[in-house]
Amino acid sequence: SSEVLVKYPNQKWGWGYVDGPRDPSSDAPVRYREQESVMAQQVWLTTRAVVALDNEGSLNILDSGFRDDGAGHHWRVLTGTASALDLPTILKVGGVVSERNRFLLIDAIDESGHRAWVRCDVRSFECEVAAELGSDALTPH
Repeated sequence: SSEVLVKYPNQKWGWGYVDGPRDPSSDAPVRYREQESVMAQQVWLTTRAVVALDNEGSLNILDSGFRDDGAGHHWRVLTGTASALDLPTILKVGGVVSERNRFLLIDAIDESGHRAWVRCDVRSFECEVAAELGSDALTPH
C-alpha cells in the first residue's frame, strides 16, 4: 500500500498516497497526494479502521471505505460518521494497532500510571482490558 499519514501543526492530520516511480534508482520526483484530512489530537490508520483521539479525549472510529485509483494507490475515504469507543476518557492513549480483523489494541495508561492493552471491537465499540503492561513494555504505535 502507498497510503501515507501526515501530521500538520495545530492538530490537523491528512492522508493520501505517494505517487511517483516505483523504481528506487529513479531520479523522478515523488509526490504526496492528500485525499483526506481531519482535526484531532492523534490519528492512527489501522488495518481495519481510522482511529482519532479528539480534543475532549474521546477515541473515535471514523467510518471509512477504501479507494483504489487502479494504478496501485490505495487510501481510506471518510464517510462522515464517527463512533466513540466505550473507553473512559481518563485513560491516556499511547498507541493503537490492529488485532485480527475485528479488533483494535490500545496502549492505555490510567490516572494512577497503570498500563494495559485494551481490546476494542470495531463493530460494537465495546472495550475490555486484554493484558496488563509494565511501565517499560515496548509496544508498536
